[in-house]
Formats: sequence, structure tokens, C-alpha cells
Amino acid sequence: MSTSFICMPGKRSLPGCLFKIDLQKAYNTVEWDFVEQMLHGLKFPPHFTQLVMQCVRSTSFTLSLNGNNFGYFKGQRGLRQGDPISPLLFTICMEYLTRLIKFATNRWPFQYHPLCKNLKLTHLMFADDLLHFCKGKPQLIWLLMRAFSSFSNASGLSMNNAKSEIFFNGVVEDIREGIKLVTGFREGTMPFRYMGVSIKAGRLTKQECSSLTEKMVSRIRGLGAKKLSYAGRITLINADKVTLPKKEGGLGIKKADVWNVATVGKLVNWVYCKADRLWIKWINDVYIKNQDWHNYSPPSDATWVWKNICKVKEKLKDGFIDSIWTMSSKGYTIKGGYDWLCPAHMTLNWSAIVWNNWNIPKHSLTTWLRMHEGMNVKSKLFRFGCCEDDLCILCQRQTEIVEHLFTSCTYLTRFKDHLILMYFIWFQRNNSRVNDWLLRPEVVARRIEEDIKKES
Repeated sequence: MSTSFICMPGKRSLPGCLFKIDLQKAYNTVEWDFVEQMLHGLKFPPHFTQLVMQCVRSTSFTLSLNGNNFGYFKGQRGLRQGDPISPLLFTICMEYLTRLIKFATNRWPFQYHPLCKNLKLTHLMFADDLLHFCKGKPQLIWLLMRAFSSFSNASGLSMNNAKSEIFFNGVVEDIREGIKLVTGFREGTMPFRYMGVSIKAGRLTKQECSSLTEKMVSRIRGLGAKKLSYAGRITLINADKVTLPKKEGGLGIKKADVWNVATVGKLVNWVYCKADRLWIKWINDVYIKNQDWHNYSPPSDATWVWKNICKVKEKLKDGFIDSIWTMSSKGYTIKGGYDWLCPAHMTLNWSAIVWNNWNIPKHSLTTWLRMHEGMNVKSKLFRFGCCEDDLCILCQRQTEIVEHLFTSCTYLTRFKDHLILMYFIWFQRNNSRVNDWLLRPEVVARRIEEDIKKES
């Protein structure tokens, strides 16, 4: 999102400045009276405000020296780190800065970033991470610093000049020096990172967005199949089967590439319904304008991110009628989009037997592998040169294939009336191969009963 504000697709940027502002000890320096005034000013119920301030003002500290705690000190200001309510209160405090900037830009002539003029957008803020952008003129920077000075006097929060940076684009050298003198910030170099996203003056390349590309998604998708392989060479189960729903014979592991499309579909849906979000307003103002989103195609100079969102729209557009997702009465959800992209197929008759609340998970997985003949029996290992022969370890008479091991092996038939579970047959087979000794069937049967009682 932030990269789109800085990039100007198809246009030559006018002189501009970008401020990356760091607040000094942000949570620890908020004045309690300011928090209370903000809650009252935003019309929170008095009783609610009183309860919140009781939580805030109950802060106390002790000193830990050489493993011992000393003293008991009451706090005087600040919000507790790790308290779930602290980020919400901090956001309320930052609303005061937003309104100060808005007041300043409305009262005096303010020149916005060209792509933000219609929305009157001056800054982006996530908790204490703050970006501010405007044209590169000293009088505008002075206006911004006045707003910050008023905010600091009221809230106790102040800018950390040592960590704050300013980035220029198309600003001549003498004006740069004047702006740095007014702010006290050092000049930064692009690209830099904001909220985990690389920021630069131009368009991000595909290589710089490597964490977002389909190549990374495909790599994640392959992890599931890799876990079900032997020494990285003998694949037990095809990845396409692993990602099927359990009722269709799979393990229900989501396809990462399809899930990614369904997730981006959330953004597509927001554009369809024109959600009251800053990003949607910006997209409509800069890209879509008055065009029909359903039939919209991105311009050739659009950003990589926007082009990929439009590609996802094309994959999902048949599910939208009159800007409404018609595949569910609840509207668009990521799960609903995924299910639509991966429609259900035939339910296998054995799936309910393998996967149910009465089966022990490890037993279910072993049975599932058996149903797909995905076990590394000796006949398979022998073909890859991993063992000297392909004879069944349990009976030493016939070739060890899945069908023989679980249906016709003489060791299996000796269980008689005892409950036969595929997991224990497979476990005993592996135990015999590794430890070179074989338990009597009645001993295995007794262990089956003990294990079921323990897991029940």
C-alpha cells in the first residue's frame, strides 16, 4: 500500500519529500491526563473512561537487582507494553496528531503529493510507525513541524531526530539543506523498509517483491509433499492428492497458490463494494476513476502489485454479479473463494471410516497411506536399491507389497479374533526391519488394546 503512494506510474514526479518519523520511547512517554482528555473529547462514556483510566493509572514498578526485587514505585505516565488495550489507546492518542495536521493543511495553503491531492492525504500511520509526504517546500515543512510541536506539548510524545529520516525526490540541493536544518532529520537513502515492505522512489521490480511472487508460493506448496517423502527421492504421495479435502481422499492441506489468490480476492471484493477504506478510495481515484471495475484492465505502466490484483479479479469475476459475490449468502470470504476455485469432487466411500472422531490420528494417517499405497514397502525400496531383497519382513515368503502386507501375509492371519489395525501392522513391520526381531501376534494384540485404552 505504501509503495503505491510513493510510486507515480506514468508521470514525472514533482519535487517532493517523504518523512519517516520515529517517536521517542513512544509507549513510555504518553501523559495519562492526555489519554483521559482524548477519551472525553471523542465522547467515550464517562464510566467507560473511568474504568480505562483506573487500569492505566494502576501501573507500578519494582527494581530487580541480582535476582532480588526491591522497592515499589507508582508509575506517572506511559502505557504498559504488552497490555492488549495499550495499542488501542495509543491509536486514539495519535488521532490528535492527525487532526492537528488536517487543521494546519486546511488553514494554510498546502501542496499535497500529486497522487494524494484529491483525497487530501498527508500521512500514513500504523501505531507509532509514521510516514508523512508533501511537496518539497520549506514553508510546508515548517507547517508540519509546528503541528508536531503542538502534539508533543499536549501528549508528551516527541520525535526522535536521531532515528527519523527524510527522503527527497527532485528537490535541489540548497532547499534540501534548508529542510534538513528546519527538521533536524538526517537524509535517508532508498530503498528502505516500512511495515516490512520495501519503499523506493520508482516502481518495485519483481525481484524486490520476491517474497510475494508465485515462485515463493510454489515453494511453500511443495513443503507438504516433501514431508511425505523418503530421503528426498521416493515420494510417498503425490502433492495433488495431499491437497485434496479429506472426504475426497486427501489430507485437507490447502494449496498455497490457490489460497493466496483467494486471499487477494478479499481486496477485489472491497473494490467491488467500494468499501470505506483509504486504500480503496486511493485506488478508485488514481487507477479506476469512473471505469467499470468488472471489465477494468490495468494500464501498462501500473505497478506490479496492482496488475496482480487485477489478474485475481479476472479469476474470480464470474462469481460476482452486480458487484455482489453470489456464491454465498454471507458475501465473499477467503474460505468461500478458495472452495469456489477448488470445486468439490466425488466423495470416497472410505474417507469417513479413516477420518472420524473415534480414530486415533496416527492410526488414521497410516490407514490413509495404505489406501493410497503410499508406504515404502520393500518392493518399492528394492527398485531404488535401498535393500537387498523384496521379501516380506514379517513372513519372509512373498514379495512385500501393500496388498500382501495388509491382507494375505501369514503373520496377519494369526491375529484371529483380535482387533486388527493397520497402524500396528505397519509399526511391527518397521520394528522388525530396524531391530531385527519379531513380536508374537498375541503380544502385538495386547499392545493394541493397551494403546486404544490409553488414547481413549
